[in-house]
Amino acid sequence: MGTNEFKVGFLPYSIVDGWQQLLKDFAYWRADKAAAEFATSKTDHDWLANDRRLRESIIIRDLGYWSHFVGDASQPHHVSIHYDGWGDFPNPQGFSKTKGFHAAFEGEYVAQYVKAEDIYKKLKPIQHWDSTIQIRTLSYLKESYSQVVPLFELEKAGKFATNTLEGVDFTTQRLAAGVSELRDMILEAWRRSADASVGYPAISVKDVESGKVNPIRQMRGID
Repeated sequence: MGTNEFKVGFLPYSIVDGWQQLLKDFAYWRADKAAAEFATSKTDHDWLANDRRLRESIIIRDLGYWSHFVGDASQPHHVSIHYDGWGDFPNPQGFSKTKGFHAAFEGEYVAQYVKAEDIYKKLKPIQHWDSTIQIRTLSYLKESYSQVVPLFELEKAGKFATNTLEGVDFTTQRLAAGVSELRDMILEAWRRSADASVGYPAISVKDVESGKVNPIRQMRGID
């Protein structure tokens, strides 16, 4: 209550929407692959093979675009009103209001001091989840938000001014959190795509993969 989508921001919506699209992309890819294997005519097989190649391009495009938002959500600045310096808000701890911290933290500092191999070492174990993507996204954003004050505390202590153990460790942890979440969301979209539907009128991916249904009319369009 007392807020709106402009104050809240579009990050949670972008993550949820992109994940749902990826799930549907995977579902169509599954249907194309399975149906081509069961196809009894060259015409059907060729259409399904061509559509699968198209779907692969779409998956790459959608995955690349959406991944940006999932990665952004691991950066505490992106989930807070304190998005570049503390700003004109109550500030009992005297955090810096200087603009430019946001870009320096996620850009120059990462480029200078963070190594990819150190991010890999901090990846979380794979997590399968049974909640909705909305709940999962909320949990992810809350975890990132919990790091806003620690981020500003480290900045105040000068830990991002040079290659300090504390600064590098914090930054690496944040990047690893983003990579871990992206990996888990992709895996979950793939897993759940087996229970999705494709085409119109909608048909079950499971029915297509079992050979029970030939989906080409519904996928190509019956009109």
